[in-house]
Amino acid sequence: MSDEGRTVRSGGHQIVEHYCESDGCNEWGCYGFEESRTVTRWFCSEHQPRLYRGLPRHGEARLAAAEIADMLT
Repeated sequence: MSDEGRTVRSGGHQIVEHYCESDGCNEWGCYGFEESRTVTRWFCSEHQPRLYRGLPRHGEARLAAAEIADMLT
């Protein structure tokens, strides 16, 4: 493939910083959750929803598995 036929993008790259939408929290919102195709809500690791689309929070399943393994040993 060649880039010869491509045009230069007008304007530079834009960095968008998302912050947690929980009241009073100013942490970086590293977890985005879509409400619709056009609306995404952002949360930090502490305030992310407990369940999203039926899945547990990031890292929560691994912690639960570790606790169960500790109980079995």
